[in-house]
Amino acid sequence: MKKILIVIGVVIIAAGLVWFFGPNLIKKETSKTEAAEIDIVLEVAVGSVVLKNNQGQETTITKGIAEVVEGDIVKAQADSLAVLYFSDDTLMRLDQNTEIKVETFSREGKTLKTAVSLALGRVWSRLERVIEADSLYEVRTSNTVAAVRGTSFGVSRDQEKTEVIVSEKTVEAQAIDPLTKQPLAGGFIKIGEKERTRVFDAALPSLEKPLQAEKLGPQDLEEKWLKFNLEEDGEQEKELKIKDKRSALEEKKRA
Repeated sequence: MKKILIVIGVVIIAAGLVWFFGPNLIKKETSKTEAAEIDIVLEVAVGSVVLKNNQGQETTITKGIAEVVEGDIVKAQADSLAVLYFSDDTLMRLDQNTEIKVETFSREGKTLKTAVSLALGRVWSRLERVIEADSLYEVRTSNTVAAVRGTSFGVSRDQEKTEVIVSEKTVEAQAIDPLTKQPLAGGFIKIGEKERTRVFDAALPSLEKPLQAEKLGPQDLEEKWLKFNLEEDGEQEKELKIKDKRSALEEKKRA
């Protein structure tokens, strides 16, 4: 009888401890999980951005921060500048009148695969470190796929062409058929430092006329958007890391 009473007493004490401490433990664990799930942060530096999720819901953000997930569409409005911060400290700047979609963002161990499609406008990516061999970072347009492991480069898309500009190291670009999305013969190229290539819809590359790269001239380097990004990349200490943006976003959610 005494043993039964002791067991009952232990059970009651244990239940009390769970009742008292359980909610706090669960809350702390949930907070950790929520923090870990914030892998992409959008910061609107100037103007406004329309964020559209995969359910079609749109939110306008004016000079603030928000979470972005796989499948989201980000549209920078006129006279705007926005920055996407990824969890590996890669960043992507969006010029005004630019629309992108985060097609893929997946993580498995140290392997991180990111693919962003650019519908219209200009983006500039800076990969702070060389990514793992199995990892992937791609910017896609209707007729080109640009893939890198570690560099700074820009991609622009207008009504007639895609342009890829490389600041440092090398970018691999592959021209694709706009309809079938299959690689085009003569459409693969490695673009080196301070070089660019252009893929025109009306004159897609072929074996007879393969894709070519050309050196940027002094006048090209003075172009406003390119010059801005080269200067920003040269002052890396100014850039806040993803963890700082994530902390700010978590505080905003708690407020």
